[in-house]
Amino acid sequence: AFRVTSTLSFSSSVKSRNSRPALRFSLTRTAPSRDVTRLAQNTELHEACSRYDSIHEIRPILRSDPSAAAVQDREGSLPMHLLGKNTALFNECVRTQSSEEIDSFILDEMMLSCPDGPITSNNEGCIPFTSIICDWVWKSHQCERVDGLERLMETTPPLVKLTAHVEWSFHILSHIILSNRRYASQIATKVAAIPCLVKTLILIDDAEAREMVFKTQIMQYVVVCKEHVGFWLLPMLKNTSNLMAQKKAVEYLVMMSQVTGSTHV
Repeated sequence: AFRVTSTLSFSSSVKSRNSRPALRFSLTRTAPSRDVTRLAQNTELHEACSRYDSIHEIRPILRSDPSAAAVQDREGSLPMHLLGKNTALFNECVRTQSSEEIDSFILDEMMLSCPDGPITSNNEGCIPFTSIICDWVWKSHQCERVDGLERLMETTPPLVKLTAHVEWSFHILSHIILSNRRYASQIATKVAAIPCLVKTLILIDDAEAREMVFKTQIMQYVVVCKEHVGFWLLPMLKNTSNLMAQKKAVEYLVMMSQVTGSTHV
């Protein structure tokens, strides 16, 4: 499939008093899984993935119109993006201990209808299942996005709690990589680019939870991506008033010295 784009330009080779801008067209190849005739639409599947709290309610809608899984809404989000942010669905699956049902629905059904979904960014630059992680990073620092990245880099939260939804996001991203290795580096690069992600992870107060996250498949790729390194490290090392922060920064450096990355990215 192709997308037609047009631009206005003046030709320098023809000079005339009545010269008019030339309208030029170009063709851009689009992703093969994208239904370009339905871009920028909110489909019934978008609505279901954002609001419904049961996979049993969402599945029939996907099966009735599988192509909707590859449609981006006006915010650039696929149904897969919205599913990852659906707190009601996640909480219900936790309550009923059926989180594996979400996993299989994503891996076996949604990705079948939209194979490139996991590497498709919305208008905010987020791929599916990373928006929850981004929000968690900012909230952990008690910062708003309007405060800017500089404040995020310089702020060291005293305690960071890993939420169940964020933990699951790392979990599903890992399963996606395991199901399709050719997208691993693209997904890892996007996750690694989340501002202060690794900083937030090393500040998780629960040692067991912290270790668990770093052992996930996605984080094994992330820590060997240069994008994860930010300007947050130096303020932590220099923070003489916060010995805990200094200790975590040193632990991070020790961890990185042991990473070879030879089997990953």
